[in-house]
Amino acid sequence: MNIKALAGKIGLDYEKTIEDFCGDVSALGAKLKGFAAACNIDELKSAMDDNNIAAIKKAAHSIRKASEKVGIAPLAKAASRVEEAEDAKIASACQTLIEKYNEVIEYLDKEEY
Repeated sequence: MNIKALAGKIGLDYEKTIEDFCGDVSALGAKLKGFAAACNIDELKSAMDDNNIAAIKKAAHSIRKASEKVGIAPLAKAASRVEEAEDAKIASACQTLIEKYNEVIEYLDKEEY
């Protein structure tokens, strides 16, 4: 996996993230490989189906933390917006989060591990 090339496509701050991982590119690669499972987007979708605001915000929080751990700032920011959204605007914020998530996962799925 060429993480440096992937970084620009998914909004990963390569230099900062490599520093956070103490230069261990293999550890970062492993985290990226398990990223979809760490996010558990199905939890967010289920909470949306149930219109459970608290569960939506909890799922968004999990996605934000997983994104921050691997340095994917745009996704973390979208998740943060869901966490902070007023009830009337949460559906729109969730849709944006899901779109950003899908973009990231699409690139990660194309990579060789």
